[in-house]
Amino acid sequence: MIDPDTKEWDKQIIENIFIPDDQNLILKLPLGREQRADSICWHYTQNGLFSVRSAYLLADALLNSQSSSTRSDLRANTGWKSIWKAKIPPKVRLFIWKIVSDALPTAWFGGTMEWISHVSSLLTTKDFEKFLVMCWFLWGRRNLLIMEHTSQTPHQTVSAANSLIAFREAYVTQPRKHVRHGARPSKWIRPDTGTIKINFDGVVHHKGCEVGIGGVARDSDGFVLAWFSRKFQRQVDGEIAEALAAREAVDLVLRHGWNSVLIEGDCLGLINKINISEPDHSYTNSLVHDIKVAASLCSDLAFIHTSRNNNTIAPKLATRAGAPLHSTYCFSPAEADLFCLLEADFHF
Repeated sequence: MIDPDTKEWDKQIIENIFIPDDQNLILKLPLGREQRADSICWHYTQNGLFSVRSAYLLADALLNSQSSSTRSDLRANTGWKSIWKAKIPPKVRLFIWKIVSDALPTAWFGGTMEWISHVSSLLTTKDFEKFLVMCWFLWGRRNLLIMEHTSQTPHQTVSAANSLIAFREAYVTQPRKHVRHGARPSKWIRPDTGTIKINFDGVVHHKGCEVGIGGVARDSDGFVLAWFSRKFQRQVDGEIAEALAAREAVDLVLRHGWNSVLIEGDCLGLINKINISEPDHSYTNSLVHDIKVAASLCSDLAFIHTSRNNNTIAPKLATRAGAPLHSTYCFSPAEADLFCLLEADFHF
């Protein structure tokens, strides 16, 4: 199913054998440059290895899938929305959420979401908020009676609920001072003298059907040594796009024969996979393997993680990626905008 010449999936063969849903799943799998033995991967963890926790979460999701699907329509109605819009304390909202999610140990009597929706349609917004707070207080008084054998009169319960509502209204209506925090400035951090830094990024376009990769290599003075920008017609996710960009960054190092290189990206999951010595068992394993093999051919190369604020040019290169691959020492007049971006990005 892999074309021996292009090292890509043979789309025609896959379409002739598999149903459309399976075709898409297969074509999304990235292929590495080396032919490797097949291996079994656990799809429900990031590293592809089985864990008891992931199995528990999967089993819980499967068991609750039917009840969740039947409840989803109810959550979308006005009753559900009115709960989240109500100006009530978070603990009261959490309590009501437990009611409608069947998370409280109570006997079943009618549809919980149905009667809450019905009440919300009859009451004003303010009265509905009082109703929700009263439900929370009634539940608390019920627990006191059962657990601590302490009872209160209905008047005491209503009075306590009204006090909480009054306090909440007074707190919400108080004017607040808003402190404006300036946005964190984007800044490229220069490497040590004699070291080259390559920033890379991968982005997914057009609902996952197209991926762009970009990267730029600069020395410690901020001088641009080379850059790349490329586009693929593939159905991939964000991490695969990042891995394709990281692989291209290592190839850039090998083509130019650079020594002492830092390759910097903002995808922490991918950087961790590259830096650990153990083999990657996730769906990105073929690309991570390619990156590690290529990196081993470099004399002094390291992958480091940075925040997106410090990696602003590579995403722009990936976003504007054209079909050809660029690796140049200078910018053409048509690419003057990139030169301006690089100039603005560099700060000492």
